[in-house]
Amino acid sequence: EERCADGAAGWLERFHTARHRGWGDRRTPPALLDLVERAVGRLRADLAARPDDRAFLRIGVEDLDLLDLLLSLDLPVADPKPETPGTSGAALNLSDWARGENPRDLTAVAADPRFRPAFRRSANAYHDASSGADVMRRLAAAAGGRPMLTEWVREVARDSVAAGLPGVPKAIARLSWLPAE
Repeated sequence: EERCADGAAGWLERFHTARHRGWGDRRTPPALLDLVERAVGRLRADLAARPDDRAFLRIGVEDLDLLDLLLSLDLPVADPKPETPGTSGAALNLSDWARGENPRDLTAVAADPRFRPAFRRSANAYHDASSGADVMRRLAAAAGGRPMLTEWVREVARDSVAAGLPGVPKAIARLSWLPAE
């Protein structure tokens, strides 16, 4: 049996990177999730053989279903890129996740506080019903999406109060497009 020099973990990282080059719809292939579940033992062994400073999967936040699966399997993943002065941090790809046929429930992502800032940045990117209503509905229906969405709405509402009277129109506009159901 022929194997990659960097093992299944290296292959998964390269495959993930290649899938997310360029533009377009990048919903998670169900076969990829099945493969990862079957290869979890090999992935663990590959990661254990890496030096401590690289003993995690370098899987970004572009594939939310894959990220949620890896976290649910207790496979270590790299921290999302933080926001720094002059750069925006990582934002979860909620759009592709929401367009999936059977999106994961995001409970593993919700349970990992490292991904909350990336969730907030992603949710903040939606500005109207045409771009975000379906995503918000899917989040509200997902066991892990619901608490993250609730936390985000609470934060938006709190920020609108802090903005004072001059900021009320902008704050109301930010919340008014959210689906009512």
